[in-house]
Amino acid sequence: MANNKKVYPPRKNFVTPKGVFKYPHLIEPDYGTEQYPKHSGEYNLKLSLTEDEAVKFKAEHSELIQQTKDWLQGEDEKRKPLVRKQMPLNFLGMGSPVYDDQDKETGEFELKIKTTASGKNVKTGLDWTRKVNFIDSKRAVFQPESVWGGTVGKVKVTAQGYFIAATGIAGISMYLEAVQILELVSSNSGGNADGFEDEDGGFEAPLKPDTSDDDDSADNVYGEKELPPFDTDDF
Repeated sequence: MANNKKVYPPRKNFVTPKGVFKYPHLIEPDYGTEQYPKHSGEYNLKLSLTEDEAVKFKAEHSELIQQTKDWLQGEDEKRKPLVRKQMPLNFLGMGSPVYDDQDKETGEFELKIKTTASGKNVKTGLDWTRKVNFIDSKRAVFQPESVWGGTVGKVKVTAQGYFIAATGIAGISMYLEAVQILELVSSNSGGNADGFEDEDGGFEAPLKPDTSDDDDSADNVYGEKELPPFDTDDF
């Protein structure tokens, strides 16, 4: 008899290796397209790693990958035999190789990272919105006006397994917590920082006047306009 007890997927908090941002939506939410809308909005990016960094990344998180596979095996056994036969378990891992125009692997590896931009607190019923926390190479908190593709940086994430029982699709999602900018590409070109480290020779945000007396402070996550406070020492 199948065990239907709720078992939550393994999760892990970490900071990614340095990579190149592709198609970042970090300042304004991505609401998708007319055909594929994202009604709550989403902050997201693809982080491109070099081949060497990809090898290190997979090795560093091999335990999480195995724990997720073990969890998925238990979840898969809860499905009816016919469903399992028609829609077998398909584990997509965490990240994917990059292909060129000839469908050959380039050696690069992409991580898809995202977080929901707004929602409703199930306990209080209050609507909430959030913004992304940024730090520079010296872990100073700042707010860029724009972040374009080609920017180099690291991302603090929470990784957690997922499983779509109806289709058998499974993998490990990475949810955005904070961003460290090391080389900023933006319209002006040319959080908490826990987990990040200072990066010599990297991008440093320009100093801004002290506005601590202003009354426009953001609310917090349950009707808040920003992600929860973060520790810059994580980077």
